[in-house]
Amino acid sequence: MERFLTDKILNWCIRISPMPESQKTIVRYGIELFLDNILKTTLIVAAGFLIGQGPQTILVLIAFSGLRSKAGGFHMQTSLGCTGAMLTVWVLSLAAGRWLSVPEAVLWSGFGAAVILLLLFAPAETKKHRFMSAQQKKKNKRAALAIACVLYLGAMFLLKGNARMLIILPVWLEVLSMLPCAEFPLGKDGRNKREKIFG
Repeated sequence: MERFLTDKILNWCIRISPMPESQKTIVRYGIELFLDNILKTTLIVAAGFLIGQGPQTILVLIAFSGLRSKAGGFHMQTSLGCTGAMLTVWVLSLAAGRWLSVPEAVLWSGFGAAVILLLLFAPAETKKHRFMSAQQKKKNKRAALAIACVLYLGAMFLLKGNARMLIILPVWLEVLSMLPCAEFPLGKDGRNKREKIFG
């Protein structure tokens, strides 16, 4: 079904704007990624409503995906891996929103740590996905900081108790997902410290 839809959309794109073969591959990949993400998001939201956690699910997805769109981070190698990672973020966030009580001091410390990590490492790019110009990186860093601050401060001031974790945990998880992509200074052997730690 997904391949059928991808072919239909790609053919429509070619009809309205002819393109060389090399560009078709890129456009096909973009369409596949878009459809895959729409399907995943729809299934997770539907599952959330089925278990009586619809609004909470939407909050989790907005927090994680909203920040990820600008902050970047580690990407799984397969669609199945990506789906598993999203399900993990969703389940952990719902569980935290229901049962995890975190002291205010820890939440505010987490906010400070998230801001520092975003300043240092956003936007995080994997080796395979290095497309941004220096100007685009600056724009994305500012946007990631703004999104994180709005999400985090909104959670702190508008939500009460454990419900804050529906937004805060996805923010923490997204910020932590940047670390495997982080570029650290080069060592004497010419490899950066990230390569030494993460392979």
